[in-house]
Amino acid sequence: MQTEESLEERLKAGYEESKIEKNIEVRKKRAQEWYEIGLKREDPEQKAACLELAVDFGLSNADIFSELGLVHYKSGHWDKAVEYFKKTIKENPKHVLAHARLGLSYSHKGKYRKAVGFCKKAIKLDPRSSTAHEHLGYVYYQHRFFGNAIKSFQDALDVNPNNAWVYYHLGNTYMLMKEFDKAIECHKKAVEINPKFEIARNAFNHLQELKKKGSLKTEEI
Repeated sequence: MQTEESLEERLKAGYEESKIEKNIEVRKKRAQEWYEIGLKREDPEQKAACLELAVDFGLSNADIFSELGLVHYKSGHWDKAVEYFKKTIKENPKHVLAHARLGLSYSHKGKYRKAVGFCKKAIKLDPRSSTAHEHLGYVYYQHRFFGNAIKSFQDALDVNPNNAWVYYHLGNTYMLMKEFDKAIECHKKAVEINPKFEIARNAFNHLQELKKKGSLKTEEI
């Protein structure tokens, strides 16, 4: 079994090789090897390092840029996420998820107009993408346009009524609107769809407990 130290050593050697190796076929082979290694890694830093080394060796396509955008997005590296999602779109202008995720990345950076624009472009590319509608809803939620958020989340559910994350986000939206019964029902639905959805279960249990105590007040949420 490969140890973390051996992977670090391989990465270090790989970076040096990428600088000096001139043979095109060797570079292609190394790029594919690092891409495949990166896909198998669960640790986000290791995954990003392996995939970026594949890029250093010359791998340049929408798939690897999308993977890199996603791993940086999940790590909260918004600038890097934006960089790679934009590269994904350059390679594939019709990449729906890249547009939606680019929008969400811009939202985290506080770029509301760009966020909405890219999410809407994703929906235009594929009106049946539940994820695109969900991401637009989350942008509205982040920027406290709750009415718009609810509509977008409902649009997402119209496409996929079994999207637990959408019910969770919808519950959080209703919670901030102080519509606590609706929030409870949404979190309950999220858990019914996915019994292992712990954060939704915790939110549901918390609201239920506050309701029993008669203490559903904004400062206690």
